[in-house]
Amino acid sequence: SIAKGKNVIFLQIESLENFVINERVFGQEITPNLNKLINNNSIYFNNIHEQNNAGNSIDMDMIAASGVLPLGDVITYLEYPEVKYYSLPRLLNKEGYNTILTHAERAGDWNWAQAGKSAAGYNIIWDINDYIIDEYAGFGLSDRSFYTQFVDKISKEEEPFLAVLPTLSSHGPFDIDEKYRELDLPKDLDENRLGGYFQSVNYADKQIGLFFELLKERNLLDNTIVVIYGDHGGVHKYYMEDVEASNIDGDWWKEKDNKVPLFIYGVDIPSKVVEAHGGQIDIMPTVAYILGLDTKGYQMGRNLLKTNRDATVIKDGIVVGNPSEKEEEMLKKAYDIADKIIKSNYYYNTDKVD
Repeated sequence: SIAKGKNVIFLQIESLENFVINERVFGQEITPNLNKLINNNSIYFNNIHEQNNAGNSIDMDMIAASGVLPLGDVITYLEYPEVKYYSLPRLLNKEGYNTILTHAERAGDWNWAQAGKSAAGYNIIWDINDYIIDEYAGFGLSDRSFYTQFVDKISKEEEPFLAVLPTLSSHGPFDIDEKYRELDLPKDLDENRLGGYFQSVNYADKQIGLFFELLKERNLLDNTIVVIYGDHGGVHKYYMEDVEASNIDGDWWKEKDNKVPLFIYGVDIPSKVVEAHGGQIDIMPTVAYILGLDTKGYQMGRNLLKTNRDATVIKDGIVVGNPSEKEEEMLKKAYDIADKIIKSNYYYNTDKVD
């Protein structure tokens, strides 16, 4: 495997949609740092679909760890925090990793900390009390400060580690302060949620660039796989009327396609673009494969580097991509199967996890 024994960091970027990648608005790149990754030691997956169900970011916490679809009738981590998954943190704990989940939020919010420990099996939790709240941007602690403090803390921990960092600055309603708005946009666009979205995502991208610099300064970058993805849709999910009221050349920005980007970066990773239609549940088994771990038969997701299927399923059992008839039939049942896996505490009751 390309990355056995390496550190792994998941940057779970708030509201990051795929449509901004490699695009320009009024001549300016929206995500220059992510665009740079495309030809630079990264695999870029450009057909990954949001699969959150009753929850938003909190569903993505669960999916990133477990590779299992979330519930639709209740928020999985709130109602079933004791259900255990055959998760990436559990697999890596066995390999001697430090596994860390960190939000710059209160531990009780959405139950992320308790579920992170009991359901997902992270052995370290850093919550808002582990950070100095010295700069707000967007919805909470600025990505700049969060990353800076995180890298300082992680550099004191034993390697190898897995760390998962959900960010806050690019959270809706995309009203990030003037001082963080670096794109030069026409006034009517800048005052609309779509313009606000471009500014918020551009800020988030700038801080991702900083994050790589910080890892490099601590000599961590060469020994770390960085996985970057959007946790759910942003402007198209909540502000379609603002999108429709906008006036920008082309139509790359118009459609709600439920896609979030996924990048997997590492010094030994050969650059490529993977076009297969996948979903967020595929992140965990794909990363596990790169780390040399076998998850076959355990996850609902699949390894996108070895798949023959060009289709996935999103909320409400909607199948997207190019499925065969048999695949379509199977995919339509996926959320119901997840419901059974979770509500029966399947992994625990079949002795797959203890």
